Amino acid sequence: MNGQIASLVAQDNAAADNAQAPKGNGGAGGAGGAGGGGSDFNPGLVPPASGAAGVAVSFAQQQLGKPYCYAGTGPSCFDCSGLTMAAWGAAGVGLPHNSEAQAGMLPHVPLGAMVAGDIAYTFGHVGIYVGGGAVIHAPHTGDVVRYIDAGYFAYGLRVG
Repeated sequence: MNGQIASLVAQDNAAADNAQAPKGNGGAGGAGGAGGGGSDFNPGLVPPASGAAGVAVSFAQQQLGKPYCYAGTGPSCFDCSGLTMAAWGAAGVGLPHNSEAQAGMLPHVPLGAMVAGDIAYTFGHVGIYVGGGAVIHAPHTGDVVRYIDAGYFAYGLRVG
């Protein structure tokens, strides 16, 4: 019986996460790019970030195409805050494994002021801003780490 309850709780958590995460499939304001639907984003047009932000962006780029998994922190799968935590962890910065906790501890910046390495935030969801209006995120169950338009998010979080 406990196994059935745990399974139902996990399914309910995955469904709630799935309902909150972005599901666009390309085009203006939607998701797309590597591992996702069609997108006009060209990662070759983004200038490389440097320093710790460059390490975080590079880490996120190396995760493209890996599956989403609830509570995942890598290396084989990620959830959204697990991806941002691991990316910044690779740069030597500790972050909590929770999007709301990340938003509560980091300074907020407007979307238009984000720089590569910032964490893009909207209620219950985060990703790594790579520049050029693009964010790498772990969207939801059944999807993979991929690019999304930064316009999906409410604001940025400045790390460091």
